[in-house]
Amino acid sequence: MQHSSLFALLALFVLAAAPIWAVAPLNLVMPATTVSNDGVIDYGMVGPGQSFAIKISPTVREGNVASGKYLGRWDGAYATKLPEGWKTRPSGLYGDPLNVEVTVDPLAVEGDYSFSVVAEDENGADHIGGAISFNVVVHVRRDVLAASITPIMQEVGAGQPARFTVTLTNLGTAPDTFRIGAQGVKGWSYVVSEYLAPGATKTFNYEVVGADEAYYPLVLFVESQSSPQIRYEQPVSLQVRTNLVADFKATSHGVLLYPPIMLPVYSLAGILGLFFP
Repeated sequence: MQHSSLFALLALFVLAAAPIWAVAPLNLVMPATTVSNDGVIDYGMVGPGQSFAIKISPTVREGNVASGKYLGRWDGAYATKLPEGWKTRPSGLYGDPLNVEVTVDPLAVEGDYSFSVVAEDENGADHIGGAISFNVVVHVRRDVLAASITPIMQEVGAGQPARFTVTLTNLGTAPDTFRIGAQGVKGWSYVVSEYLAPGATKTFNYEVVGADEAYYPLVLFVESQSSPQIRYEQPVSLQVRTNLVADFKATSHGVLLYPPIMLPVYSLAGILGLFFP
C-alpha cells in the first residue's frame, strides 16, 4: 500500500513537470479562417484540373492572437487522403505562410470531395502539439466560368478583322488561365490567353479575319487550360464582303492600314459605315 501511494505521487509529479502540449487553432491565410484540430473547412467551388492552395500562418501565439506571447511555429504542412487522381505539393520547411498546393483530377466528375491537411512541429521542438490536422471540403463543378461574347453577327470587308467583345468571370475559388479561339475559318488558329484570379472579371476583344468573300458560321470558344471540361462555346456568324459599304463598315472596328496622312479619310469612312445597317 505504501509503495502504491509513493508511485501515485511520483506519477503526479512527472505529469506536473511535463510540458503541456495544447494544440492551438490554426490561422489560415487562404482561405482566411481559423480551424481547430480535426476541424473542417469548406474551400468552395473548384473546377476539374484546377490547382488551389491552402496557406497556413505558421506562428502560434498565446490565445492565438498577434498580441499574445509567442509560443512556437509550425514547420511544415502537407495534404493527405486525397481523392484518386488528385495531386499535391507539400509546403517547404519553415515557409511563411506554409503553402500546400492541391490539383484536382482533370477528369474529375462533379461532386463534393474531401481530404486532410497536416501541419507539423518538427520533432516536437516547440511543444505546441506535435501535429495538427483538419479536413478540407471542395465542391468540384464544371460551371466555374461565366462568359459572354457579342455581337453574334459581324459584316466586314475581305482581310479586315471582325472584332468580338468577350467578357469572362471566374466563379470559382481557384485561379485559372483561359484560352479563347475560333473554329470555322480555314487556316485561322489565333488564340489568346487570359489569367483570371478567383472572382475576377475581364473584358477584351477577340478578332477574326476572313480573307475570302464568304459567309462563315463560326464557333468562338473559351477553354480552361486546366481541363477541357471547363469550356464555353458561342455560335456567331461572319459575313465577308468586298463591296464599298462593307469596307466603310470595316473601318469602324478594323486595324489602321492606311498611312497616317490618310487618317482623315479613314475616320470619314468609319463614320459613313455607321449609316449602313
